[in-house]
Amino acid sequence: MKKIVYLICIFFIIMNMILFAKTNRTSQIVINRNENNGYMNVIESVIIIEKKENNTYTANSNYVISDFKILDEKVKYNRNDISLCGGEKITLLISSGDYRLKCITPIKEQNSYLNTQKQWESEYKYISLKEKSKLLINIYPETNEGKYLGGWILE
Repeated sequence: MKKIVYLICIFFIIMNMILFAKTNRTSQIVINRNENNGYMNVIESVIIIEKKENNTYTANSNYVISDFKILDEKVKYNRNDISLCGGEKITLLISSGDYRLKCITPIKEQNSYLNTQKQWESEYKYISLKEKSKLLINIYPETNEGKYLGGWILE
């Protein structure tokens, strides 16, 4: 019985070492969406990440969510995609390389807010991550003279 317990402990130690070594070589992308005014806070902005390979960008899901905060309180991330509401911040561990990111909110997810009848989206943000680099990206709603227009800006 002791041998089984020792083997299980060794297995977990090795897995943690592999995870540590892997995360030590990866880069971080911190994506922050500040709190907005009113109802805009609950509208999710979905982040699309595409990796450049052979001069073509393809959808990328090879990342690990290492941290997620709502108004500076750590909680467990429990959504199916990478999306943020007002006051949320997520940290992704991702391999080095060239990427482009885009932020969207499909019409059906807007709950008729602003009645824009268009998908809210940002322009692509192109980034190049070197090994062990850390990048901060902020998501802002598109505005004009304080009025929401129905779109996103990535900076």
